[in-house]
Amino acid sequence: MTIQAETDRRRGARPGVLFAVAAVTVTAPRLALAFLAADGVVVPTAWRIDLLAVSSIATAIVLTGGTAYLAHAIAVASSGRGVLVALWTAALACSGALIAPAIVATLRAEALSVVLGVDRHWGWSICAVLAVDLVASGAMLADAPLASRQEVPTFRIGACAGLTPSLCRSPLGQSAGNPPNLVPGR
Repeated sequence: MTIQAETDRRRGARPGVLFAVAAVTVTAPRLALAFLAADGVVVPTAWRIDLLAVSSIATAIVLTGGTAYLAHAIAVASSGRGVLVALWTAALACSGALIAPAIVATLRAEALSVVLGVDRHWGWSICAVLAVDLVASGAMLADAPLASRQEVPTFRIGACAGLTPSLCRSPLGQSAGNPPNLVPGR
């Protein structure tokens, strides 16, 4: 087993990182197409369809799986819950603003731009950008304790002040050296 594989095995699954990568997969193809068009570069239709298909699938993964992951992270968070709730709520609002008009456009067999009307193009576009970025930010924030290996809930750390050190050790083992001797003279 390689050093990297062993490191990955010890680190364990980090869903937040996966949702952040999916968010990049949402945005990168769309940015590439937008910048190429702005520079006057004609992208072949088949390439455009392929890039948008990849972006659309990644969008579905981020908006459904990512918001579900954030809801789970909120439920189990020992700290930072307020920020996660704010990111999750904003992501859900943006997701609804994106998906509802797309469903209506499909039901009516009309172009999304027609369903949105000219007045809503900017708002819808901003929601399209924000939705995946909000989910990616929240997912990375939710994964931060896993990355730093601080998996002990904060309430337990505070409660350990009056307990024996062996009860205060994290599930990953003691990382701060030997515990102080609590018995005087020993």
